[in-house]
Amino acid sequence: MPVGQALDRLVARLAGNDQRVLAHVFLRWEQLVGPAVARHVRPQLLRDRVLVVEADSPAWAGELRRLVERVVAHLQEQLGDAAPRRVEIRQARVR
Repeated sequence: MPVGQALDRLVARLAGNDQRVLAHVFLRWEQLVGPAVARHVRPQLLRDRVLVVEADSPAWAGELRRLVERVVAHLQEQLGDAAPRRVEIRQARVR
């Protein structure tokens, strides 16, 4: 198999895994953080096993910081080695 084709397959497989993990996070977000937090903090993307979420206010970003260890632990239980290692919390821009 040519090297380019092998790299394309590897990238597709790795990206597919991120997409599967991100889909799991999106589908279970409310269960992971609770309904109140889920209304104000949303998952955005997964890159290099870092889940990036966006909070609509500093208060809700702080609330998620309080829960983040529990969220990561639950994801590791559900997804094993594919789970995000950490969560990066960003504040939404005011529009």
